[in-house]
Amino acid sequence: MAKLFLSLLLLTVLYALPSKAGYSIVYPATGSVLTAGYMYNITWTLTNDPQTEPAVDLILTMGPPDNLMPQWTVCENINPTALVCKFSVPATTKTAIDYSISIGKLAENVAYSSYFTIKGVGEVPLVNDGCPNMGGHKCTDPQSPCCGVDGFCGIGPGFCDKGCLPKFSYGGTCAAKQPKPKRKRFVQF
Repeated sequence: MAKLFLSLLLLTVLYALPSKAGYSIVYPATGSVLTAGYMYNITWTLTNDPQTEPAVDLILTMGPPDNLMPQWTVCENINPTALVCKFSVPATTKTAIDYSISIGKLAENVAYSSYFTIKGVGEVPLVNDGCPNMGGHKCTDPQSPCCGVDGFCGIGPGFCDKGCLPKFSYGGTCAAKQPKPKRKRFVQF
């Protein structure tokens, strides 16, 4: 009886804890081309409620998925329930196909947009020499090794089976290489 009461108490406490904030950026999305010197709206949805952050930052990032580098802060200390942030792309922004937006302040809450293009200083690359929706980058992470039919890196049947692009996948193959389980040694006394 005591174990049952303790279990019920633990479940009540776990469900009463506030959930973490979550965001999903709607725009800009894959295929979006923003032009330097123009005004745009970044829009997002909330994926968890209640919110745990009273204010968030939106930051323009650039680079491969495993090394996104902050470029500049788009909006600072904005209420996450606003669901929109207006910004102007500076005229000096370098043209590239691997820009992304991050949203959030607390590390466990930060979310990223899909890759998009900014046309600014320099020409837009004519060739996307990577997984189509990964900003010209190949899938280099063994945890998401396959360039799937949807053009994103991932693992599992939706990515590594029919339609997978081995040319842009980790190791040049669509075979999902699962990490081998580590053996545990038990010592008997």
